[in-house]
Amino acid sequence: MEEKITTVRAVGRALAILKCFTPEKSKIGLSELSRMADLPKSTVFRLMNSLKQGGFILEDRGTETYGLSMLLFRLGNVAAADATVIGVAQPEMQEVSAKTLETVVLNVVVGDERVSTKVLDSQHCLRRFIKVGEGLPLVNGASGKLLLAYLPQEKQREIYQNSMFAGLIDKTQDDFLTELQAIKSKGYYHSKDERIIGASAVSAPIFDSCGDCVAGLTVSGATVRFTPEKVEQFVSLVTQATKTISEKLGFERCDHG
Repeated sequence: MEEKITTVRAVGRALAILKCFTPEKSKIGLSELSRMADLPKSTVFRLMNSLKQGGFILEDRGTETYGLSMLLFRLGNVAAADATVIGVAQPEMQEVSAKTLETVVLNVVVGDERVSTKVLDSQHCLRRFIKVGEGLPLVNGASGKLLLAYLPQEKQREIYQNSMFAGLIDKTQDDFLTELQAIKSKGYYHSKDERIIGASAVSAPIFDSCGDCVAGLTVSGATVRFTPEKVEQFVSLVTQATKTISEKLGFERCDHG
């Protein structure tokens, strides 16, 4: 039986409008957008106001036209960079997977969450099931907290406050920020029963050619298998893999230590 997929009509219409913009037609008026998207002008006007408020659209009142904002440019760069990182990281991920026999995951920051973009599943019967594209909090677990440690401190404080409000953190802000600084100084993070009881993970950062942390590589599995000896091995494998990936992304060509 074919699965029925629920969609939101307004979102579909807004996306149809955004698709009207091209390099050849970067500025479009309301009437032309209405014709191109095959939608009433009143509907297009309401949707454009929502898109403006969200920062996706800019309005030129002088020419009475609309154009895409730099926010969409930034999101496009995120997607392009993500695709590049996946391609570069995959051979190293496969090697780590073969040597650890645990789940290996590539994670990135999207908004205030960490999202898995590539997953190599463990062959163990007792293993974590991680969905590609699923968003999870940054404040708990090795994958999220490692990435959070490399965000600007202002962003860390913002996420801390939001997470406190949501009941995801039971530490003071000073203690939490100190922990993040320690993770960054160490260059990796090992979590045990932190986000999910019975699950452990080791995560390390991946840097791009400008020295920015663009992703994290994580080995995740059952805590019962993460003995001190195994954790030491996993840390070595993950940090070596991320070093190699970062170098392939051009990290060594920058003066970032």
